[in-house]
Amino acid sequence: MHARILCPGPSLAKYSAEGFDGLTIGVNRAATAHLCDVWASNDWQSCLALAPQIVGFPLLLTTTASINSPHMRGFVWPGGIKNADDFAYCLTTYATARMLTMNVAVGFAFITGHTDIAIYGADWSGLLDFDGVAAGTNRNPGRWELEADLFGHLADELRSKGVNVYRVIHEL
Repeated sequence: MHARILCPGPSLAKYSAEGFDGLTIGVNRAATAHLCDVWASNDWQSCLALAPQIVGFPLLLTTTASINSPHMRGFVWPGGIKNADDFAYCLTTYATARMLTMNVAVGFAFITGHTDIAIYGADWSGLLDFDGVAAGTNRNPGRWELEADLFGHLADELRSKGVNVYRVIHEL
């Protein structure tokens, strides 16, 4: 089964969903640009800020901290909400890797039976997103190094379980 994870990096501007009929997970702002089955957003601030801009009503995948935040009290998402922490047990490296939303999306694709997981827009560089907007507060070389490292460990573990997980980078 095929899954695509869309991250909001600059190369996402070159992404096309044409002909793809598998699971699509949009990470944070990527779900404002493409129709997705699942919208992954780890923190309540992003959930509330992005909700009006999300294309359609995908399932919202977020954390216990977001769900239990007093700021989210009364927040109803028409696509439903799934707690990403419910599957923290599924992979040894997931417990640490889930601190970053892309890895939460990878974990969800895995637990839902997807064995080919392609990741678009995970450029791990720069300050701007696919649409030229400077979004996020933690965009620096240290963040990108951490994300690459955590993803590397998670991807290695998934590969040992027969899951093909990889980044697709389009040159800008």
